[in-house]
Amino acid sequence: MSEADPAAPATGSQQAEQRPNGGLKLAQVLSFLRRWLWLIVLITVIPPVLIGGRLRPTYTAIARIQMTAPPDVGVTLYQQGVPYSNLRDDLTVARTDFVQASFSPQVRNRAITAVGVANADLGYVAIVQAVRDSNFVDVMVDARTGQLAAVMANAHAEAAIAYASELRALPAKAAVTFLTEQLQAAQADLDAAQSAATTAPNPTQAEQTVRSAQDYYKLIQTKLDEARLKSISAYSARSMQLVAPAIAPISANDRKVQTQVVLFGLGGLVAGVLIALLLDAVARKPLPRPKLKPVLWPRLKPVLWPRLKPALRRMLPPRAVAVDVIALVIGVTLGMLAGALLVEATVSRAVAASLGGHS
Repeated sequence: MSEADPAAPATGSQQAEQRPNGGLKLAQVLSFLRRWLWLIVLITVIPPVLIGGRLRPTYTAIARIQMTAPPDVGVTLYQQGVPYSNLRDDLTVARTDFVQASFSPQVRNRAITAVGVANADLGYVAIVQAVRDSNFVDVMVDARTGQLAAVMANAHAEAAIAYASELRALPAKAAVTFLTEQLQAAQADLDAAQSAATTAPNPTQAEQTVRSAQDYYKLIQTKLDEARLKSISAYSARSMQLVAPAIAPISANDRKVQTQVVLFGLGGLVAGVLIALLLDAVARKPLPRPKLKPVLWPRLKPVLWPRLKPALRRMLPPRAVAVDVIALVIGVTLGMLAGALLVEATVSRAVAASLGGHS
């Protein structure tokens, strides 16, 4: 029975390789892994090695701020009804406003300025979050050293308190501007009433007018003093106190570095498998046969083509050799890149250590 006969029974190996749904065959998977395992491992290992060589663990310091009931900064000219106020709601709003103000670039610039540009960590990361079911707010700072993390955490907390106090005092400052203008107008009205009282035909009515102008002037003066007091940042800062300054941590925080290395390793594994699948597909795809089109005289084709065809076939490398060369070039390139980056990281570390020893 011939091999081309469709009725011939399949051998044991052929039956093992067949799949009912056209899925991947076990022999194909094993062949794929035997051929491209080195490339997958190389691309998987290179990103974690590079990232692990360049990343440095950071130190985390925490400064705790206690929030109390914020003082009233509103200024009203006349008596009004008592507004609705709830201590729990007021604290919630105060914590929310403080957290939002802490992420302002103004706070970061003030913290760096307070520590000093030469001594501060310009790349520090600050995370401000309220402690659940309490009136505390934690300021967490990651820096390259433990002492620097504590210094930057305390500086960021103090800058955040100052900036939040200034923002809370803005309505009182606007009231100061408004009441200053009103006081000038009240002074002008008082002067006009006193001038008119000297020549008024009815002294009693003129005296009442002067007294009303004096009372209004005193009211504006009292409210202006109240607004000036509430416009001071220290007035609002009383509700925010740094109760637990940050202390320099002893151990570094390695979890973030480990997480990044694992993620880069998974990304390298996926990229390695995809590249290996692409190269394997290119290796298995049959290459088109070269065709030589006559450009001179059509009569030369029967004479030249039989001689050129074997030469062209000998010039083309086999598919497996071509794909292996491409994979080798990719591997060598990645290896050289990894070596260069590792040398750069080693040199940078040595230079930093030498500078730190001389400082």
